[in-house]
Amino acid sequence: MRLYEKIITILEEKGPLPLPSICEELNNMPFSNPSNQTLSAEINSIIMKKNEIFHINNGAICLQPNKVPLILNAYIETFEGCAYQVWVNFQRKNFVYFVLERRTHNRLVVPVKGEFIGDIALFKQQLYSVKVWDWEPSYRSQQGIILDGTNWSVSLRTTSANYKSEGMKKFPPKWKLFCRSIENLTGSPFR
Repeated sequence: MRLYEKIITILEEKGPLPLPSICEELNNMPFSNPSNQTLSAEINSIIMKKNEIFHINNGAICLQPNKVPLILNAYIETFEGCAYQVWVNFQRKNFVYFVLERRTHNRLVVPVKGEFIGDIALFKQQLYSVKVWDWEPSYRSQQGIILDGTNWSVSLRTTSANYKSEGMKKFPPKWKLFCRSIENLTGSPFR
């Protein structure tokens, strides 16, 4: 786990904290090396570098409210007729995963409730590195009418913003990491 991910974990658990408290929390984490203590200057550098995630309010370091995920809904469908959808509730720490298969013009919906398959906290950390909030609203190939390919959409609700992105045959940066993260969470395909 990268240092900024550890800071996110601490802030999610403890709420806004001053720099010395974050430093103390990091140095007391399990598996931290006592001979290699994290310094306040190192943490401050990360906070300044990752200012799209962190901000300082009255001397306390906080997560940017528009980056704290509450609910994610992702859908992907291939031309062959198989579609997958996942709905993740970060507050309740659960998700529902659907497989939709086209069988003679009908859709069979198979909900898979996931409470113990993957790790929601790990998925949330990966979501921070994917940066869904930086995705464009639409990704489309410039080929005119497209009758084959992959159609997808992602919506993310945070504490103070909503982000939506969709596409056809074209994908945002880190799309493969996003799909792999969903697969790790659900234990099922998402591609």
